[in-house]
Amino acid sequence: MILLCLLGCEKMDFDFLSEEDDEIDEINYLEATQAQLDILENLAISGDMEKQYALGYQYLKGIDVVRDYKQAAKWFALAGEQGHAKAQLKLGSMYDFGIGVEQNLDTSLLWFKKSAENRSVYAQNQLGWIYANGHGVDKNYEKAIQWFRVASERNYCVAQANLSTMYRDGKGVRQDFDLAKTWWNLALEADRTKKLKGQRFYHFKMHR
Repeated sequence: MILLCLLGCEKMDFDFLSEEDDEIDEINYLEATQAQLDILENLAISGDMEKQYALGYQYLKGIDVVRDYKQAAKWFALAGEQGHAKAQLKLGSMYDFGIGVEQNLDTSLLWFKKSAENRSVYAQNQLGWIYANGHGVDKNYEKAIQWFRVASERNYCVAQANLSTMYRDGKGVRQDFDLAKTWWNLALEADRTKKLKGQRFYHFKMHR
């Protein structure tokens, strides 16, 4: 018999200011000169969505500018309207937490959906978490499974761990401890940053 012990499905990120890709982004944005910042802003104003996201990111993190969440939300919205998945993801988080904008879970859900449809695995997993936990919506385990599976099949470890949870508890799927363990093992293999190991997120205990 396999006993699976777990706290529950994890959302995309407990701190959206520290998402996985941010370290890569910061390498590109650190130590910009004022002239470079002026060029960045001019390009963002002209409608370049990558530069709009970059400027929003710098305001969000306070990189070479005074941190300003309202400005961050403004530039993320402009980039998001053009289909920038990362900007849509960040904006969904800002509406979820009410940072830089008035908290609005309906608007948050809208931006997460846009980002998920643009193939952000983080947004896909976040939608799974939202539907699994009824965060601003009615609980819908079938939709949760749908989004967890999409992100899991793209090898996102948190989604795989969450899909494992759903199989363990039989939520939205037939309860299956073997599949639960399979997805958990895949999550551990895909976990490059070892975020799952040692955080007491999920522990298997084998009983014979």
